[in-house]
Amino acid sequence: MPGASTCALPTAQTGKESSSLISTPTPIANSTASPPQKSCGAASRKPGTLRPGIPKPIPCSSPTTPRGGKRPRYYQERAIQAALASILQGQKRVLLTLATGTGKTFIAFQIAWKLYHTKRVKRVLFLADRIILRDQAYGAFEPFGEARRILEAGDDLKSRSIYFSIYQSLYAGDPPTYKRFPPDFFDLVIVDEAHRSGYGTWRDILDHFGSAVHLGLTATPKRDDNIDTYAYFGEPVYRYSLADGIADGYLAAYRVYQVRTNIDKEGLWVEDEGKLYTTKDFERVIRVPDRNRQIAKHLVRTLQATGTLTERTMVFCVDQEHAREMARLIQNEAAQLVDLPDYAAAIVSEDTEARSLLSRFQDPESPTPVVATRWTSSPPVSTFLRLRTLFFFVP
Repeated sequence: MPGASTCALPTAQTGKESSSLISTPTPIANSTASPPQKSCGAASRKPGTLRPGIPKPIPCSSPTTPRGGKRPRYYQERAIQAALASILQGQKRVLLTLATGTGKTFIAFQIAWKLYHTKRVKRVLFLADRIILRDQAYGAFEPFGEARRILEAGDDLKSRSIYFSIYQSLYAGDPPTYKRFPPDFFDLVIVDEAHRSGYGTWRDILDHFGSAVHLGLTATPKRDDNIDTYAYFGEPVYRYSLADGIADGYLAAYRVYQVRTNIDKEGLWVEDEGKLYTTKDFERVIRVPDRNRQIAKHLVRTLQATGTLTERTMVFCVDQEHAREMARLIQNEAAQLVDLPDYAAAIVSEDTEARSLLSRFQDPESPTPVVATRWTSSPPVSTFLRLRTLFFFVP
């Protein structure tokens, strides 16, 4: 709901807020799926939707899993099969829509692995819009070994097979990095987070490699603000929803609570400017330190009241500066309750420590950071959603 500071607490209750600035949180929605019960899923139910006309199985003989690797789950196998079938039938734009946390990068690796080892593609480009997502994909494609290369701005090395880059790097330089490669250099372009990538400024890159198969990955179903994604790729060849993942036990069930500050309810009037600022302006047009402090205080009190003070928690923020500020404020609020100097940390892609912090946050054996503040509209939470993780959104 616009204008609300929302916290999603998996199966947790939240206590009343004593501060007059924060309204009492009330539940506004529960997940409709029953509590997760782990099963392989394939034997009992087959959620997910194949686009009509997709044959199964498809004629691609390469092993699905490299030696010693993990095997795909049943819905991942169906997504792999659906994408491969479409590609082998000559489809040049292919879209997979699967909920966050269901392993889209792993699916993309399996597709690339099969096509590469059956000599249906020679070169692959994995395209992301964040360095941290690019690096995660590079790690997920580790079985390709020395065939991999991260493509930085100005790089024109053409002796590798599997490339990873971000739009900003490919667009940089004179001439732009992507123009240093022939239009037919790549046979397969994987577009990560396709709902927010590849349009506007960066569309030139996709057009340049237009002869390649473009495989889009997204967690976002069709809606008004991403209609261009579906116009470009067409309808998904396979869908696997959040409800499917919860019902199968691969994702955690959740409850959503809405919390609004008085400033969000009433707006902030600035007399000198003769202007009323509202939630859509906060931390974008105008910084409101008191609002951030109250939100941080409420968050820490909520964690304490629900017995989840040491549970992994993510706080999604407006921008990188906002993420750093919220991490500092949460650390200060928690200092009197926990003796952890790095209890809260900002994980933003521009920081050199981002990858290390994210790895520690994902590692259940690492005591810190407990709270991660992030700036991203669709965080890489494939590990987190399988844990008992709390999510807070500060609009």
